[in-house]
Amino acid sequence: PANGRFHERIAQYMVQSGDLDAAHRTLVRAMAIDLDYRGTLVSLIRLETKMGRLESALRRANIFIKQHPKTAIGHTLKGDVLSQMNQHSAAAAAYAAGLKLNKSGTLLMRRYLALRKSGVANLPIKSLTDWTKQNPKAFDVRKFLAEAYIDAKQSDKAKKQYESLRESLPKDPDVLNSLA
Repeated sequence: PANGRFHERIAQYMVQSGDLDAAHRTLVRAMAIDLDYRGTLVSLIRLETKMGRLESALRRANIFIKQHPKTAIGHTLKGDVLSQMNQHSAAAAAYAAGLKLNKSGTLLMRRYLALRKSGVANLPIKSLTDWTKQNPKAFDVRKFLAEAYIDAKQSDKAKKQYESLRESLPKDPDVLNSLA
């Protein structure tokens, strides 16, 4: 059928079954049918990244950014591709651009990891602590912060973070194991 979204769903099933090449062909076909549906382009970029077609994925991510300049999705995808290419400083910059458009704990954590992998000496732990103060129920970021404290050799702060998490998540195995 001449419906890009239909082809995108078919491609998702192909990915699940492990036929990545067929999924790629199907997504390219879906793009030709429905150029305006951004979900297909996002799926295609993610698939190309997974397949190791990083130059193509990066080119498409840049196209997405130009087509949708007010959304963080393109910057996130670009950062993911650049991370796969071991261009961590550039990935951190892409995530930072995404953060300007959409404050997101996930983007904040990805930026932090990219900076760490790029060898930045003074990692921005403060950005994580600020986020957790403003978003105390962002448990994923709070766990991430605890691990960041451990990496920064600040075990006392990590322990306090995990103890605080235990109050909110008394049965969480990650929290309990970290305190054991």
